[in-house]
Amino acid sequence: MGICNAPATFQRAMNMAFAEFVNKTRLTQPLINFCVIVYMDEILVFSKTYEYHVEHVEWVLHALKDAGFKVALEKSEFFLSEISFLGYIVTVEGLKPDPRKVAAVREAPAPVTLTQVRAFLGLASYYRHFIRSFAFLAKPLPNLLKKEEQLIWTPECEAAFRALKEALTSAPVLARPDPTRQFALHTDWQPQAISAVLTQQGTDGREHVIEYASKTLSQAQSNYEACKGECLAVVWGGSTQVIASEEEIQPRLRTAASPRRTYNAVVILDYIAQREERLKGFPEEKPLRPPSSYPRPAPKGPQEDAEEEETPLVARSAEQQNRRRQGGGSARAHAES
Repeated sequence: MGICNAPATFQRAMNMAFAEFVNKTRLTQPLINFCVIVYMDEILVFSKTYEYHVEHVEWVLHALKDAGFKVALEKSEFFLSEISFLGYIVTVEGLKPDPRKVAAVREAPAPVTLTQVRAFLGLASYYRHFIRSFAFLAKPLPNLLKKEEQLIWTPECEAAFRALKEALTSAPVLARPDPTRQFALHTDWQPQAISAVLTQQGTDGREHVIEYASKTLSQAQSNYEACKGECLAVVWGGSTQVIASEEEIQPRLRTAASPRRTYNAVVILDYIAQREERLKGFPEEKPLRPPSSYPRPAPKGPQEDAEEEETPLVARSAEQQNRRRQGGGSARAHAES
């Protein structure tokens, strides 16, 4: 057994290693959100073009070298268009569950103990943002854990168990969000749970799912009438996106009777009234740094160039330097102290 705080200490060390690299290159945004994602000893480098990817890999290797880390090449993969990372398959199109994890859920037998129920829910919940109305589908299963007594597997539990398997097996690919384009938030209320779907229209004109979200309701919230429940879903889902269900709730909000309903009506109707002005300003917001403005390494002297040619971290030929292949790539490295 290792030290209890070893994982947190190691993660902090990795963050410090890349934080120092950010300071040395004077990036205006953190490197962790710029071209690399670090989780413990798993390092994912991503880029939009081949040329930038070569450069980003070199930056990351320099950061690891300066921090005293070594890279296990036998555990690393470079220049991939599709990669498995932390239980997900990352592609150009977006994010999808790892087929090996999906197979584990699909082949799991019906639980016979509370421990097995927890294990199944833990694995299924990891992919809940791929499943529409996850909280509603899975509600009978978490209720089993509240009693902490002998497991009673009811037909409702079996139906929820099979529904989660089917939903995860047919889970869609979550598209990559584009911060320069408008988002839409579709909300729904049911007596047992509320759910939301964040979508965005792609360049192909189709609406693509960015993420699903859901939440179970308390006993008091379950007793809400439909109009109030829809308002609850909108408020919980977020007030910065397009409300897709306003056609249903707007007329009924204008006839609110109780003080609380009147207050909620004023808030949501005010949001609807000012939405167009906010959306007009959305495209003018500063977008993420495009590839053409990536920071470039500072010019080096002849002596520094000669030293780097003697011990290169990434071999690049003259042909590779002069060629910019579209399509980008990703690399995964395994760090060792």
